Amino acid sequence: MPNLRNITAAVGSTCATAAYEAGFPMDSFTRTQIGNYRTIVVAVAIGMAESGCNPVAMNGSGSCASRGVWQIEQCYWPRVTESCLQNAQCNGDAAWAYVYHDGNTFCWWQTYDTSCGSGYNGAWTNYVSAAESAVAHLEVTLRNAGTGLCLAADASQARNGGTIWQYHCSHASVYKEWYVQQGSSSLNPVLRNAGTGLCLDAQGGQAQNRGKIIQWQCNRTTDPHQRWAVAGNVRVNSKDVAQLNLRNSPNGNGTYLAADASEAQDRGVIWQWTSSGYSTNEYLDWG
Repeated sequence: MPNLRNITAAVGSTCATAAYEAGFPMDSFTRTQIGNYRTIVVAVAIGMAESGCNPVAMNGSGSCASRGVWQIEQCYWPRVTESCLQNAQCNGDAAWAYVYHDGNTFCWWQTYDTSCGSGYNGAWTNYVSAAESAVAHLEVTLRNAGTGLCLAADASQARNGGTIWQYHCSHASVYKEWYVQQGSSSLNPVLRNAGTGLCLDAQGGQAQNRGKIIQWQCNRTTDPHQRWAVAGNVRVNSKDVAQLNLRNSPNGNGTYLAADASEAQDRGVIWQWTSSGYSTNEYLDWG
């Protein structure tokens, strides 16, 4: 079992980011032998217990070796390549799309609850606090699959109604970094820009294709136009990259975050779209 003292903030971030972008939800709960915990927290704690969040961790040899953060065995999940399993995000995508969804259970991992059966050790419980901390400090960069550009806030418009746009991903910038923050454990999180301090907002009254996406003063509890659910993939493609959709709360506009395909350039438009893009529209896919 990985040493808890080795689970640093950076290590925890590896697990938390992969779990979030894979689709493990923040606003639903899993009933465990020690109580109800957010599903994403359980997933992160299992990744910590299985591998210490190490993307290249491997136990065994050949196709039946357990690989990566969530120690997935290719011989049981042949749709996933070895190179995928050695990439933290792709391993997380497979953990969500294939392993967890085969029964919607964490009992595929032997570090989960002893109530799952013989051979289970419940080791994940030792990492709950570290997992909670990692999820609480979650920060992501979101790259659009269609344009290859990143979601960014206009630094010169750090005000209500300020512009959200596409920008090249090649250089680090706080305006392309987003804190994933919940107002309460039962609500979808807001995405707060690290540079402007404002939140991603689906403008009210524009629940339509090409509706505006703007910056707005953050309200994590009572403004559903700022809350975004991750619709994680139920597929992992041949390039070992699974993409996610971001959907505004149904109590807000219920629309999806999209990049304008005709403006695949710095300062290109980001807008709302009314249907998800799985397998059909890569401009609604983020990763």
